[in-house]
Parts: sequence; C-alpha cells; structure tokens
Amino acid sequence: MHIRVKINDELGVLERICGTIGEQGRNIIEIYHHQLLRGFPIKLAELDAVVETCNAQHVNEIIGALDAAGFKPRPLGRTEAKGRTA
Repeated sequence: MHIRVKINDELGVLERICGTIGEQGRNIIEIYHHQLLRGFPIKLAELDAVVETCNAQHVNEIIGALDAAGFKPRPLGRTEAKGRTA
C-alpha cells in the first residue's frame, strides 16, 4: 500500500510515523520525504510510504493508527504514488 502524510518537518516526526506503522506489525518497504516542494511553507513536508499489507483490514489498521497518532494519512493509487500530486 502507498500512503501520503503531510507533516511538520521537525525532529522525531519520521520516527513517530515509522513506529506507529511498526506497532501494527507492518513492514515499511520505501519512504520518500518531500521537503522542498514548491507551494509548501518551509516547515511542512510530505511523506510517502510504501507498506507491506495482505488485505484491506491491514490497510484500515494502519490508516486508523496513523490517524489516532495525530497524522492525516491518505492512501494513494498507483498513479499518484509514482509522482507527487498537488
């Protein structure tokens, strides 16, 4: 599964996201940190993660855990995951 999270670009945020996913028993395959994007304030970034899942329940668990941790995750389709969308 591909997910995107808009984050405050500050110490510990990446660790919290990875920890939250790990607590769900899921494996992170890839992480993309988009920091200097046109149209974003300096302290904001986007984080894309590719996470191993087996079914829709796993996806819902990850989305729910990230949401409960204060993040606003958004699942991405295959086209969106290949390149940043506005």
